[in-house]
Amino acid sequence: MQSTPHEVCSKYLDIYGLDGVFPVANTEIGRSAAIASEEILYLEIAPALALRGAQVFVQCSSEIGSPNPTHKQIVRRARAIENLGYVVSANTAGISGTPMPLASADGNSAIIDWKGNVLAESNSGETFTAFADLEFAALRRANRKPGMTNYLSRQRLELFAAYAGQEQPANSLIDDHAAVIPDRDHFKRGQEQVIARLSDAG
Repeated sequence: MQSTPHEVCSKYLDIYGLDGVFPVANTEIGRSAAIASEEILYLEIAPALALRGAQVFVQCSSEIGSPNPTHKQIVRRARAIENLGYVVSANTAGISGTPMPLASADGNSAIIDWKGNVLAESNSGETFTAFADLEFAALRRANRKPGMTNYLSRQRLELFAAYAGQEQPANSLIDDHAAVIPDRDHFKRGQEQVIARLSDAG
């Protein structure tokens, strides 16, 4: 079962405020923001962080390796390009306690620049790591230069506001101002309702 702050949005905002929804931190490696695991697959999260000044997207992941590019590998490069930022992705080193072989998730940690180039990538094995220099002066120049490849600055995001909240409404785990514990099928039902609406739309 997996939930997000969106299911208890009003309570989350009461406690953490809007800054807590897409937090960006000043760190020794630039303005950094965390993107958890599969959230790299969701288009809107990285731009929301980039619009708040994120230069480095730090992604923790737990993905099984493949000789073919995985969805996350493809999308990490796309998010770096779209948002003119670095993606530093750390994969798990082994998965235990599951039917999967222990080394299935070895490797796949990567550092990607704002052009989508993989600067370093770890391979499978106990001692493999990935290192790269992050060139912030060059990144700032790219971010401040008008042109066709400054994608984030060319977005017209207000056009999409009308669609916000149509598919997964906020506060699905709040009833009478109190958080509720969902049954196991809660999230499946929500996804099925979205799929039904999308099917009706064509």
